[in-house]
Amino acid sequence: MASNMSTTEGDTKAPSQTSLNSQYVIQARNLVVEYDRTREKTKLVALYDFSLEVLRGEFVTIVGPSGCGKSTFLNVVMGLNKPTAGEVLVDGKLVSGPGKDRAMVFQDYGLMPWRTVIKNVEFGFEMRGELTKEAKDKVHHYIHLVGLGGFEHAYPRELSGGMCQRVGLARALVVEPRILLMDEPFAAVDLITRELMQDELAQIIVQTKQTVVFVTHSVDEAIILGDQVILLTGRPGRVKTKVRVNLPKPRSERGLRSSPEYLTMRDHIWNELSSEVSMTPQKGD
Repeated sequence: MASNMSTTEGDTKAPSQTSLNSQYVIQARNLVVEYDRTREKTKLVALYDFSLEVLRGEFVTIVGPSGCGKSTFLNVVMGLNKPTAGEVLVDGKLVSGPGKDRAMVFQDYGLMPWRTVIKNVEFGFEMRGELTKEAKDKVHHYIHLVGLGGFEHAYPRELSGGMCQRVGLARALVVEPRILLMDEPFAAVDLITRELMQDELAQIIVQTKQTVVFVTHSVDEAIILGDQVILLTGRPGRVKTKVRVNLPKPRSERGLRSSPEYLTMRDHIWNELSSEVSMTPQKGD
C-alpha cells in the first residue's frame, strides 16, 4: 500500500560534483530513467536528458502529456526510483533513498481503511517507534490545519474523497519535511472541492514554507498554485518550457478568469502543450 510519507532514512550521500549552488534545494542533472519491458524485451525510456533546478521555498508545478514521466521524476526525487543515468541532489547531496526531508502525497490517498484519521496520520511515527507526546501534539495540529478537526476518529469509509485527501496531506505534513512532493493530489475530487483545496493548500504552504513540486494535468491548477510552471515534452520527458508566474497571491481560478495576464499565460502554456500531446494512449507516467 502506498504511503504518503517516508519511513526510512536512506536519505542522501555526498554528490559526485562539488561547487553546488545552495539556493537550489533540488537539482536534477541529465536524468535518464528506463523501465524494462520484459514481454517485449525492450526498454521504455520515461525521462531522457532531464534537468531541472528548484529554488528553496519555491512552489513548482509540472504539466505535460500523459506518460511523459512526471510521476517518475517525483519518484526519483523521493528516492523510490533510481535513475539509469544522471543524478538528483537534494540540499546538495545525492538522493540514495527515501528520507525524512521529503514526503509525498499521492493521487489515490493510500489510506489504511481499518485505521481512523488520527491513526492514519500517526502511522509513520508509530512505525519508527517515535509516537511521543510531542508527535501526538503534531498529529492533532496538522489534522486541524487541513480542516479535519472533529473527524479524528472517523474511518476513511466515512469521509468524502476530498476529506480523504486531506488525511493524506496531513500525513505528509506531520513529519515536517523540507520538500513536499504532490502527484495529482486533487485529480479524484469534484471541481468545487478541487478549487477549495487549491486555496487551502496555498494557505498551508504560506505557513509551513516548504518547497513543493506538484504534478498536475490541469494548466489552470498549475498557474494558480505555481511560482513556476514546468512544461515537459512527450515521452521521453524533458523540460521544454519554464514559465515564471508573477501574478499576485493569493490566487484563485475565480479571481483570475478575467485577468489578461492569466489568459495570455494560459494560452501560451496550452499552445506549447498541445504540440506535445499525442492521440495515442500512453502508459508509464
